[in-house]
Amino acid sequence: MKILLVSAPRPESDASPMHMGDGRPPMGLAYISAYLEQFGHETKIIDLYHFGGGHKDEKGDKQASTIISHIVQNEKEIDVFEEIESFKPDFLGMYMATISYYEGTKLATKIKNKHPEIKTMIGGPHANELPETLTDYFDYVVNGEGEIAALDIVEGRKTKKGIVKSASVQDINKLPLPDFRHFIEKPYNWKLQMFASDVHPVITLNSTRGCPFSCMFCGVANTKFRGISPRNLVNYIVELQSKYGAKGIYFREDNFTVVAKRVEEFCDIIIAENIKINWACETRVRNLKPHLIEKMAKAGCVALYIGIESGSDRMLTYMKKAELRKHFIEKLPIFHANGMLTYTTFVYGLPTETQEDRDETERFIEELNPTTADRFIYIGIPGSDYYKMLDYTNTYDFKEKNGLFYVPGWLELAKQVYGKDDPRCDYVGGLYEKNKINPSPMEPYYIDENVYKELATTKVRKQLSEKFT
Repeated sequence: MKILLVSAPRPESDASPMHMGDGRPPMGLAYISAYLEQFGHETKIIDLYHFGGGHKDEKGDKQASTIISHIVQNEKEIDVFEEIESFKPDFLGMYMATISYYEGTKLATKIKNKHPEIKTMIGGPHANELPETLTDYFDYVVNGEGEIAALDIVEGRKTKKGIVKSASVQDINKLPLPDFRHFIEKPYNWKLQMFASDVHPVITLNSTRGCPFSCMFCGVANTKFRGISPRNLVNYIVELQSKYGAKGIYFREDNFTVVAKRVEEFCDIIIAENIKINWACETRVRNLKPHLIEKMAKAGCVALYIGIESGSDRMLTYMKKAELRKHFIEKLPIFHANGMLTYTTFVYGLPTETQEDRDETERFIEELNPTTADRFIYIGIPGSDYYKMLDYTNTYDFKEKNGLFYVPGWLELAKQVYGKDDPRCDYVGGLYEKNKINPSPMEPYYIDENVYKELATTKVRKQLSEKFT
């Protein structure tokens, strides 16, 4: 079978308060492609999210309200519909994050109208959390990890249209290396800011899946953790160096260091075999002992992406974040002493948060002095415990059709944190005006205790120490 894989187009520039990404290839599609190719199927990837050439109408005029259907790549324009005519796929698979819901569903409708013979399937974060919002646009909506379900659909073992519950890959060591041949010659951001300017290409890799922690704001909390073995991971890196000239690796996953022993074994192999590679990862700090940090640096780790989220211990406990202030105060100087850059994130606007909490966070950032501190205002993104509770109780100012909602005080807080002239404020302010919504004042809001007990995951209910009121 021939399968055309596409990423859903991104919105117009600045037409969303969500982070747009920094130009990395679509790893989900790379894994799906490699898995299908392994079983003898032919695939092709078109990345509309990163290379969308603009919004065009039928006449070719730029028009912000119409569909992105083409990309500009190496100064060459590639139209999706021309690719369909040329490639003649049996299936079209789309990856979609919630940010691309509107553009993705418009494009899917147009494809289905022009090519009803092509069977369509969709996966990704939005399909995992709100699959029912996609059944009108796609034949198959994959809910869960995509590899096994995509193969079952393509090979006819899943024939009933609608939502397809997908089995997880239990042993990710058995997955082939992502299909980077679709990307390596294309103008992605191969120079990521956390690496030195002469380190490129930096290739993004997922070495784990799932996260055992219980952060209330996170859509992947309480999911089964699986990791590629240290030996296989090193083999992958050597292959990436040989095939594509990789100079850096960015482990972009929920938590590279969940299992400290796995990380240490990985570092031991890198050091013993004298493999020269710079790498960075997303991590938590609590389980990283000083000797492991030193070993990570010796093995080529140059940067860490750390979700700190708050400088208030009360808020960290409320979020069900495993670390507290003391863990960051203890570990960040050790990272810096070993030459590691620290990219940190903080989230504002969560339930119960006060101005005192935010002031405490700002003092904490000044005390820690990380390399970078990014601040974000909480948006209701499908998947987390907070989302379920706040959505159930209608604790928001405004909810979009794609499922995103803006919590009480969002607009006022965003103007304070981002700046009143920031495009994110303009965008959300426009939504409020269009829908005749009066923004709520910036003051603490709460989750009803009974709703919390009903909707929070069992693990969160058992672990949370603070009573909800």
